[in-house]
Amino acid sequence: MFKNIPVGIRVGVVIGVLLLLSVSVSLFIVNRMNALSNLTDMLYEHPFTVTRAVLTANANIVRMHRSMRDIVLAQNHTEIAGDSRLIDSYENEVYRDFTIINDRFLGDKKLCESALNLFAGWKPIRDEIIHLSQNDKREEAIATIKCVGTPHMEKLFGAMKILEDFSTNKALEFYKTTLATKENATRVSYLLIGIAFSCGVGLSLLLIIKQNQVETSLKNAETRYHTLFEGSPYGVVLLDVYNNTWADFNETASHQLGYTKEEFARLTVSDLEAIESPKETQKHLTRLNAKCTDVFETIHRTKGGELRNVQVIAKTINLEGKPFIHAIFRDITDQKKNEYQLQESEQRFRCLFEEAPMGIATYKEDGECIMANEAVAAMIGATREQVLLQNFKKIESWQYSGMLDVALKAMNTGTTSRCVVAIVSTFGKELELDCDFAPIKINGKLHLLAMFNDVTHLRQAEIKMKEAKEAAENATKIKSEFLSSMSHEVRTPLNAIIGLTRLALDTELNYKQADYLRKILTSSMSLLNIINDILDFSKIEANSLKIENINIILEETLENTMSLFVVKAEEKGLKISCEVDSDVPAVIIGDPYRLG
Repeated sequence: MFKNIPVGIRVGVVIGVLLLLSVSVSLFIVNRMNALSNLTDMLYEHPFTVTRAVLTANANIVRMHRSMRDIVLAQNHTEIAGDSRLIDSYENEVYRDFTIINDRFLGDKKLCESALNLFAGWKPIRDEIIHLSQNDKREEAIATIKCVGTPHMEKLFGAMKILEDFSTNKALEFYKTTLATKENATRVSYLLIGIAFSCGVGLSLLLIIKQNQVETSLKNAETRYHTLFEGSPYGVVLLDVYNNTWADFNETASHQLGYTKEEFARLTVSDLEAIESPKETQKHLTRLNAKCTDVFETIHRTKGGELRNVQVIAKTINLEGKPFIHAIFRDITDQKKNEYQLQESEQRFRCLFEEAPMGIATYKEDGECIMANEAVAAMIGATREQVLLQNFKKIESWQYSGMLDVALKAMNTGTTSRCVVAIVSTFGKELELDCDFAPIKINGKLHLLAMFNDVTHLRQAEIKMKEAKEAAENATKIKSEFLSSMSHEVRTPLNAIIGLTRLALDTELNYKQADYLRKILTSSMSLLNIINDILDFSKIEANSLKIENINIILEETLENTMSLFVVKAEEKGLKISCEVDSDVPAVIIGDPYRLG
């Protein structure tokens, strides 16, 4: 039959069939290439985007949880406010990630809504913890985190894991479909080249261009992923669980430990670990592989031997049917140092506060006691727990003793005030207190610092000293009265001796008798002066002593003084003489009796 058909027609038919076949095959290849391109776009724009958004949201949720712990440990409201702003920024980023997840998620949207509702449910818990921390209720805040916050976060991470697993599986499905489509397209491309080589180079060039476009799209997707991987500020690694080797890692992972990429690639997890032994590390990896997700802290050893504190966020993933651990290393050495210094500073303050010998207490502006040491409790006969339950504005002893007025004055004027009061404490103990009050700021709010010294024993000592002083003054008074009385009794006969001696001197006497009588008179006068001096002590104590200033003949005063010792000197065979320099004046001014 074909022999009867002209050759031209047969050639034309063959060429037409070939052209039709070439066009059909070309259309098929173009369609598969478009499908491959669409799959590539979906691979990046949907599952990978959702997976990246879920991982980013998880990281921010972990940061929020860590910031909540920082709020509980904060020492003032400034730190709490700073950490709250960080939490707000992380929360906004999580909501943006949920927007991406909701837009690109290819599964049941109820899964997204469930995870989003769990995240929204975290806000009232967070606000409660911040409120407790701002009101210095740290223990209640810690209990809220443990009993409410942590279980809620575990539910949230479970919901996020469902989203991540679904997106990861969908990405792998698209990836396998893309590979299959690419292989089919490649085989058909070679068939097209064999069949349609004679039909035109133009169609082949069109197919090659389309192929290049697909490969470029895949390469761009890989480049974008690599940029995200290498641009992370934290160390990111992909660990092959079976071989215990790094499947991949970014430059930050090796650089933060001081290794080059080549050196780091030869290491294992045990080489980095400074706490666990190799067996313990392997057990930890086994548990992690079973647990799928873990967040923990450990210590890594750098190339130079330095120990660095590290927070690890790890998750088990499956790639091409093999288990891998995707981990993020965050260096928290500086954070740990700051936490240790803060803890050490707080411990020093607590030690000084507790061991202080004086009573110290701190009150809020409304009067509530928030801090008190054992010394103040012992002073008033109470326990510290009882002191912490007191409100200084309602303490009766503060009101009637005037302590309350002094304390309020310190808070109202911003100056330190002091008072000494005798009180009976609420717990029945009588004491006298030396009180100092000072206004202070804690977390920007006005507080009252009160310091108490028990001066009861000092007051008792003062009373005893006063009694002793009064007794001494009474004894002195009695002594003065005795001296005055005795001096009067002695002077009466002595004045008689002096008078009779003077009368005897006026009679006829020989020289020796007259000399003796003069000496008796001089000695009697000296004795009288001594008695007067005894009275002078009483006058000195009474501040009534008077010194006379009269003209004194110096020679007579010296002779009277020497006459007191002449008899004794003669008895011992001695001679007493007195010489006065010519420059000495003959008459001086003074009290002759006291001078003699």
